[in-house]
Amino acid sequence: MRAQLSTEYVLVGLMITLLVLPTAYLVITFSKSAESQIKQSQVNKVGNDIVTAAEKIYYQGYPSKIILTETLPEGVTDVKVVQNPVNNDYELVITLNISGKYAEYAFPSKVNLQGVFPPEAYEKGPKQVKLEAVNDSVSAYVGVSIDADIPFLRVIHDPLIPV
Repeated sequence: MRAQLSTEYVLVGLMITLLVLPTAYLVITFSKSAESQIKQSQVNKVGNDIVTAAEKIYYQGYPSKIILTETLPEGVTDVKVVQNPVNNDYELVITLNISGKYAEYAFPSKVNLQGVFPPEAYEKGPKQVKLEAVNDSVSAYVGVSIDADIPFLRVIHDPLIPV
């Protein structure tokens, strides 16, 4: 009787394990997939916002400036501006590391972009992206810079200004 009871406990435990392990695997796999999709969509948003604003500033001309507030996801390992040698277009390239795999996201621009980004510029978190139309004696371009973390903004009521 005791042998049958312990065998039944072992079988019940085995069946529960066979149900829990695949379910846990599916949940973990799905959450990692969702996390990587969120990071990719954040990078796409940041890249598209910067290029769209740069084109707008370029066509408005010097001395146009704009500051964007963007949030970079964890895993961004490089941000650079490159010139495509085939068609001479400029591209903003953001490199993202997702689970040990590197992917480059290129955002082509119709205008000349210039910028050098130090490593602290692409750390995770909110950033100020400064875009400025420049017209020097050689060429016209949009200068792009990314500043470090933005401090939290506090709204302070000024007693002299009515609400």
